[in-house]
Amino acid sequence: GSMLVCVYTGRGSVQEINAAGAVQWEYTNLSYPLYAERLENGNTLIADYNSRKIIEVNHNKETVWDFQTPFLPSTVSRLPNGNLLLSGHNGIQEVDREKRVVWNRTTIAGITPTRARVLENGNILIVSQNQGVAAEIPGNGEDRVIWRIDRLSSPFDAVQLDDELVAISEPGNRRITIKRMNGTTVREIKEINTPYGLSTR
Repeated sequence: GSMLVCVYTGRGSVQEINAAGAVQWEYTNLSYPLYAERLENGNTLIADYNSRKIIEVNHNKETVWDFQTPFLPSTVSRLPNGNLLLSGHNGIQEVDREKRVVWNRTTIAGITPTRARVLENGNILIVSQNQGVAAEIPGNGEDRVIWRIDRLSSPFDAVQLDDELVAISEPGNRRITIKRMNGTTVREIKEINTPYGLSTR
């Protein structure tokens, strides 16, 4: 198999590398990419942080869609309705293919999200690094939470593992914490060298 990696070495790029680490595909001329996702149609979605831009490129490295965000984007994901969910420092919004903002929020139920991802049920998992919070919110951006975990140590990312558990990266404490959605800790994976982004297979 292969994976997408966001790289910054004086210039930004997104690379697809195989299991041996060889670069199979690369898109360059980015400012500071923080997130990339391969779509079902083979295109690649990229959140380019410093340029405040979301880019969709095809395998031939042609831009097929882009969007200038009002904030510094850290993630982008396709919603079940085909729209995009964008998140970053001080903002989260849903944008359609015509570049119309469906909804936009800087806070949700008092939480200022810094990272967000779409869940299988269509809801959204958000993290607030500054407030130390992870929460699930409705997929339509409604101003309420379904569950909320507080008193985290500068969480960077979170992924839902099943109907009860969520994994949260806390790079400052060099750990990934597995918690129930009621906030109780199941276990901690410690002594990890600054864990940031998480994903499941």
